[in-house]
Amino acid sequence: MKKILLSGALFGFLLGNAQMNYSFETSQGFNAGNIAGQGGWGGTAAAHIAVVTTEQAKPGTQSLKITGNNGTNHASAGAISPTVTVNGPIVTVYFNAYFTSAATAGDECDFFFSPQSPAQSTINARMRFDYQNNIHVIDMDPLTLQLAYIDTGANFTRNGWNTYKIQLDFTNNEAKYYQNGTLIYTGVVAGGTMVGNIAITNDNYNSSAYFDGIQVVSGVLGTSEATKKVDYKMYPNPTSDFVVVESKDKINSIAVYDFGGKKLDTPVSDNKVDLRKLPAGVYILNIETSNGKVTERIVKK
Repeated sequence: MKKILLSGALFGFLLGNAQMNYSFETSQGFNAGNIAGQGGWGGTAAAHIAVVTTEQAKPGTQSLKITGNNGTNHASAGAISPTVTVNGPIVTVYFNAYFTSAATAGDECDFFFSPQSPAQSTINARMRFDYQNNIHVIDMDPLTLQLAYIDTGANFTRNGWNTYKIQLDFTNNEAKYYQNGTLIYTGVVAGGTMVGNIAITNDNYNSSAYFDGIQVVSGVLGTSEATKKVDYKMYPNPTSDFVVVESKDKINSIAVYDFGGKKLDTPVSDNKVDLRKLPAGVYILNIETSNGKVTERIVKK
């Protein structure tokens, strides 16, 4: 069984020449070969682990390739960007990823993409793309109330490009994860109040992944994914029994989910949600109105 590594962040690199847009093109000073030392990036010593390549790209003609080499020590290895200080109530990270298949099914690497704040010695968020094509993120475990890998319920495809977005709301302690323009998970910010750099690692098995179009911005690029403002109230929170939802708009549905994405049996009557049968913990409340959708975290005492 493959070992799940939670502590794969690489905090040791504090490099200069910060950039906010990485497409690994020659116009940005990148050439085919080991990423280490190019554009302020750091990489593992083995030249084949993290390289700039022309094999796949989106956009442009070059990308960053991270490869496992079936090492006996399945520790985290990969590349890390130069230090970027991006502040703001909301910081958004965009990237494209292409995951290959291994010669033997089930022998693929787990890949980890982590915005982090080395100055604060913490990761901000992490997406884990596992060998079974599942997407996990770091979030608060509702049972232990500790940070852990949570299965988003979403899967990724191999041998083709997927686009991703991690939206970090530091003010409200909320992290939203998107795949190909679709929201797949909402959780907490793992730590920190700013993005310092990006770590991309794997657990050293037998597959590769390409990363391209990496952007770190203050705010959100574009408006196509912006959600409508939903006028609503939800109370009490925390609660020991019921939670009430009120809105000037028509409420179409209210549903409660656990952090694994499972919809829970919580009766709703007159927009009053019955949580009495749920054990104490943290849950997700999805509210859909005639003016849009909203997701809230709720604590059951």
